[in-house]
Amino acid sequence: MDVKMENEALARELLETFFNIKALMRKISNRDGISMTETMVMGIISTAEQEPDVPVRMSDISNALFSSKPAATQVINRLEKKGFVTRDKTDDDKRSVYVSLTEEGRCALEEKSGQVLVHMDALITRLGKENVHMFAEALRNIMQVVYSSDDLCGNCEVDE
Repeated sequence: MDVKMENEALARELLETFFNIKALMRKISNRDGISMTETMVMGIISTAEQEPDVPVRMSDISNALFSSKPAATQVINRLEKKGFVTRDKTDDDKRSVYVSLTEEGRCALEEKSGQVLVHMDALITRLGKENVHMFAEALRNIMQVVYSSDDLCGNCEVDE
């Protein structure tokens, strides 16, 4: 098999794996009407709120998701409609929008995180810790290569 054919076969294998991961995450996450992206955003906000006096800006969320501000805004709109987040503008800078979790959002995140951990624990048990570590390391390497290379991901965004 020549190099071009081998690379094409590997590319198909990678794409199939990515689609399968996305399908798995949707299957795990959408059972209760809260998407994995919404869960990730609530987790980002929750983690950031642990720092005292450090508000969470919309740009912080879009950066953490590797997405545009409009895409992050869409997720926040959905979370706000569900009563999980609130938005505030500061008196100092009317352009900056700060986001915080509501108590309902904290409860939803805690419940959702517990559900996801149950699924992940089962997966770890079946695959074995060593395989999970290798897989996670491979994904980290892929993400680092993709997001540090304009020719691979000039304008990548996380989607639903």
